[in-house]
Amino acid sequence: MRVTRLLILSLALLALPVLQPLAVSASPAPGSPADTAQAVCQYDWFFGVQARPVDACPSTPPISTDLARLEFERGEMIWVQAEQAIYVLFRDFRAPYWASYPDTFLEGMPEREAGLVGPLGLWQQPRRGFGLLWRQDAAVSARLGWALEEWEASYEGWLQKAETPEGTLVFFMRDDNKVYQLHPGPEGIWELFTFLG
Repeated sequence: MRVTRLLILSLALLALPVLQPLAVSASPAPGSPADTAQAVCQYDWFFGVQARPVDACPSTPPISTDLARLEFERGEMIWVQAEQAIYVLFRDFRAPYWASYPDTFLEGMPEREAGLVGPLGLWQQPRRGFGLLWRQDAAVSARLGWALEEWEASYEGWLQKAETPEGTLVFFMRDDNKVYQLHPGPEGIWELFTFLG
């Protein structure tokens, strides 16, 4: 009986497939999700990865900057002082959903166009850099509509970017402690998430 059991066990072991060593692949391409998931980034994200996992490392440390935000009928404008840029975020269901423009407003220029009043006096003409861009770019003003407030909200916040194979990923603060995430690419998608810090 003992011999029979040993013989059966020996035959069972012979029937097992032979394990082959795993092939070792080359290191993941720099910047790929597999690489960044395991990599230690040189800089930390200002919002912390627990708030928003990102498959890329920041290109720079967080940049402290002044910002201003103004709501429109179908989107919003955000001025980022550190870049002297205005980001336009559209909510009209057409791509691209965001775009950035240089802030060309100079002190001494008219803040508004005299006599330009919104429908029924309910909506506002934007002022300063927002107003200059809105008046000069018919596509921007048509997509955004009129401003919902007379004055923009000014605040201090953070800006940070990451270079990805698709282009530059942009993050910056909003005045209510949320964070914008602007994706690169022709669709120009943007998201808003809560900052936990």
